[in-house]
Amino acid sequence: MKKKLAMSLATVMLLLSACGGPASGGGSSSSEQTNVSDPSAVPTPPTGGNTIQFTPSATIEETVLVDESDVKITATDLSYTNRAVEVNLSIENNTDKNLSFQGGMRNYYCSSINGYMVDGGYLNTDVTAGKKANETLSFSADELSLMGITDIADIELCFYICDEDRDDYLETGPRQLKTSIADNYDYAIDTYRQTIGNSDLLNSLGLSVTYNSEEAVFSQGGVRVVTQTLATNSDGEPALLIELENTSNEIVRAVTSNVAINGLEFQDGTWSTDAIGPGKRRVSALTLSSALDEHYQEIFGISEIGLITYNLEIKDTDYDTVGSPQILTLSVPGVSTEHDVSEEELYQSNGLRIVSKGLVPDPFELSDDIHILLLVENGSPEELCFDIIDDSISINGYMTDFLCFSNWVVPGNSAVLQVELDSSSLEKSGIAKLEDITEIELAVEVRDNDYNTIADPVVTFTGKPALN
Repeated sequence: MKKKLAMSLATVMLLLSACGGPASGGGSSSSEQTNVSDPSAVPTPPTGGNTIQFTPSATIEETVLVDESDVKITATDLSYTNRAVEVNLSIENNTDKNLSFQGGMRNYYCSSINGYMVDGGYLNTDVTAGKKANETLSFSADELSLMGITDIADIELCFYICDEDRDDYLETGPRQLKTSIADNYDYAIDTYRQTIGNSDLLNSLGLSVTYNSEEAVFSQGGVRVVTQTLATNSDGEPALLIELENTSNEIVRAVTSNVAINGLEFQDGTWSTDAIGPGKRRVSALTLSSALDEHYQEIFGISEIGLITYNLEIKDTDYDTVGSPQILTLSVPGVSTEHDVSEEELYQSNGLRIVSKGLVPDPFELSDDIHILLLVENGSPEELCFDIIDDSISINGYMTDFLCFSNWVVPGNSAVLQVELDSSSLEKSGIAKLEDITEIELAVEVRDNDYNTIADPVVTFTGKPALN
């Protein structure tokens, strides 16, 4: 009866999606391209914003990026639109196989510009044996502006090629495309850090910084956290921006998981997996508003974000852990780090506690589902997993279908167990609205890292609306 969903990944572009960046144009929505493969052609830079303009002028010469195993990929020119930088490619499949060409995948390698790993540059095209294709890779000017990139010194691209049976054919690794300004570009400057410190530029991107920390909180396997920044976009959606630098000679993957706000974990599991090339930086964005509906945050007593904790783990190309996973924190001075642990206590034993925060309607207007909000506390010395046991929920004495995320909770933290009751299942039991629920019974299972059951209390409580 229980279903589970995987949590989607948060990216920098989710934070910027509601904002008009400096390359969005000063009132024009034109996407006219300027081809700059000819060094004599001077592009008209995009305009907009009120501080620093994204004004690319770099050009490229036609560059062969891949020429092996009877496959050839050539960068033919560099183009600019009002919202993007575009790399135009010519792809040749000189084999006797039909091949699929892919690129821009975050967890494989993705792409980099001027030493920063960036999203975009996505490629997924099939080329029949003996044929050619022309494709365009696009990179958001908004994201580049956040990285402090005003012109293009170089672009690194990776390509993965497989056959019709999805068997590997070729993995190219990073291939560098240099532009006309590459030889004079200073890669040592952390342009992203300059952007984070420039409030006028951030305003032009529709962003504001609540707190920025340059404290050295992590350094393992050649990877270090350079800055942690709590930022908010123009829609009031907060995100934690984590700037990472890879000083090693290998591609690594930075995995973030188990994010908690003010000591309260909303959803466990992996939030992002970001590949970082040798000598490159990456800004990983954890969009905190995606964890729990803003209305629910009020129910749990979180009016401001004062403390963020998360787990950071570095993996190599074989997904083996480098070093040890580490819990990192960002504490905002002068802001409360508490959450509300009150309401109806259902269970307390050996440092474990379960509290009912009440019932709420589904936040989506088109859904009639009802949510049970539980607060679980881990006062033990080890990380524990809290979950709802399959086929254990009854409403007014009737078994009910439900959906729930389990939560791994670190010692000393609390977590939300959000149980979504299926409306169609409730209707079969004569329950049409929240007020019809008078009695709830469910079983919570608590497990350790070896999946041994520590506790499995069955709790019964009355259904009542959440207080806020």
